[in-house]
Amino acid sequence: MAVNPAFNGASTTLSSNYYMRNFYRAARSARTTAGRREMSNSQLTYADGAALRRAVRSLGSSEFNETQAEDIRNKALAYVETYNHVLSSAADSSDDRITRSAKQMKALSQKYASELDRIGITVHEDGTLESREARLESAPLSRFEKLFSRDSEMMQQMSAHSRKIERQSDALLMEEAQRLAAKQRSRAATDTAASSGSTDTNAGTFGNTAETPATAAAQIVSAAMDLDTLAHTGIGGHINLTL
Repeated sequence: MAVNPAFNGASTTLSSNYYMRNFYRAARSARTTAGRREMSNSQLTYADGAALRRAVRSLGSSEFNETQAEDIRNKALAYVETYNHVLSSAADSSDDRITRSAKQMKALSQKYASELDRIGITVHEDGTLESREARLESAPLSRFEKLFSRDSEMMQQMSAHSRKIERQSDALLMEEAQRLAAKQRSRAATDTAASSGSTDTNAGTFGNTAETPATAAAQIVSAAMDLDTLAHTGIGGHINLTL
C-alpha cells in the first residue's frame, strides 16, 4: 500500500524516500516493485525484517521537538510503507515462524489502532497501515513520541517481531544455499565418475575443466540468488557452504 507524499519542510528536512533508502540500504532492490519481483521470498522477508528494525530504531532515536517535526513525520511515512512490505512478504512465506511473527505484528498494530489514528495512521482490518497526510501534519509531536520513542512498548515489541523475521529468513537462506551446494556436490560426483570412466587424463577434474566443487557450488548459489542483494545485504556473509 502506497503512502502519501513526503512533507516539505525546511531545506534540511529529509524526505520519506530518503528514509526508505536508508532503511533498505543493505537490500536496495527490495525497495522497489520491480526489484522485489526478482527476489525470492526468503530474500524479501530478510530484507523487510531488517528494514523494519532499522525504521523502529530510527524513530526511537529521534528528538521529538519542533526542529525535527517534519523529519519525524517523514520517518513515520517510511515506517508505514516498510511495515506493509513486511506483511506482504510474510503472507507469501511458507514458514510458520515468519507468518506467526507477522500475525503478532498485526495484533500489535490493532492494539494501538486508536493511538495511531490520532496521528494520522489508519490500521485496516487486514493489519496494513495507511497514512492520512492532513492528520499526520497537524498531530502534536507528543503523540508521536508516545508511540515511537525507544521506550514505547509498541516499538519495543515491533522491533522484537521484525528481528525474529529477519533471523528466521537468514536461516532459511542458509538452508537454501546448503541444498544448492548438496545438489552441486551430487552433480560434481556424477561428472567425476563419468570422466574417470572415459579417460584417466581427466581424473580429479569435473567435466573437462579444473572447476572445484566449491567453485561450482558458489556459482549455483550466485545464480539462484540476486547478486545485488548478496552484495548489499550481507546475506552472503551468513552462508557457509560445507563441501
